[in-house]
Amino acid sequence: MANRVDQVFQKHVALKLIRSGLSNAELLYRFQQERQILAALDHPNIARVLDGGSTTDGIPYFVME
Repeated sequence: MANRVDQVFQKHVALKLIRSGLSNAELLYRFQQERQILAALDHPNIARVLDGGSTTDGIPYFVME
């Protein structure tokens, strides 16, 4: 669970990222594929992807409802 830090909007979200130290090329590829697939889905029973990117350490993440 995460919250916006800018205090402009109040919203609780789910944040998914790869644990530091556990990443390898295959895991990164699969994570990016999952992020892309979820972003393309539009169904009321599937959480929407709101944002995605990488941390300052280069760890990919995505934010969901």
